[in-house]
Amino acid sequence: MNVFIAGLGVMGAAYAKGLTEAGHTIFGWDQSEAHMTRVRGHLKATGLAHLESCEAVIMALPPEAIVPFVNTHRDALRQRSLITDISSVKMRVTREIDALLNPSHHYISHHPMTGYKTSGPKDHAHVVFKDKPVIIIEKAFDELARDLLNQLLNDLSFQDPRVMSAKAHDAWVAYTSHLPHVLSAALMHHEKSDQARFEGGNSFQTMRQYAPHNVSLWATIFQENQAFIHQEIDHFIDTLNAFKAALSDDHALRSW
Repeated sequence: MNVFIAGLGVMGAAYAKGLTEAGHTIFGWDQSEAHMTRVRGHLKATGLAHLESCEAVIMALPPEAIVPFVNTHRDALRQRSLITDISSVKMRVTREIDALLNPSHHYISHHPMTGYKTSGPKDHAHVVFKDKPVIIIEKAFDELARDLLNQLLNDLSFQDPRVMSAKAHDAWVAYTSHLPHVLSAALMHHEKSDQARFEGGNSFQTMRQYAPHNVSLWATIFQENQAFIHQEIDHFIDTLNAFKAALSDDHALRSW
């Protein structure tokens, strides 16, 4: 299949590598010439001119860049058999794209529950797809487009996709993805964090590694999903208070 990937950061480059190895022909584009150069070994060619020659389009762009890309190129996207994005926040993105497109555009959103702690394509080989979860956002969609997406995800060796609404997705990732990043960043705001970088144990070193992870991207993600993140922070505060209360009671602590 001819596949166009818009955005060749760490995830777009990883998709290009994985799909090329699975036998697909990959074309790509990124605003950064350096990104396109680094990924060129996994691409048949680069440039937006190839958008119209591909059956499938994968938008591996930051959340704030996806809708503008669709708005600019929707005429070229009209005849594609599959249009998808990998944004980690879905409610606004899918709502605005659905408002821009029509059923002839065959748009389905998905989210690979994997990644890597750096940005840019240089570390794309560290992204693991095999047996990782992947979420497809439910909607009325064309069966051919769904089959093509399933084929691509299967070729990348993901788990069988889980289907959920955009709202359910954003609530789920607030707990399983966004809250852990918040906790990592909060740990680094502790007054002893500078010393602990050098003298902290394994638990600290493991926890802190996500704090500096692609700061610009994660700031956007946190703002996009702030309502559900607020809820998860409140739940976590309640959990910490329950633990704090159990500290003075051996039986309660062990039960906790």
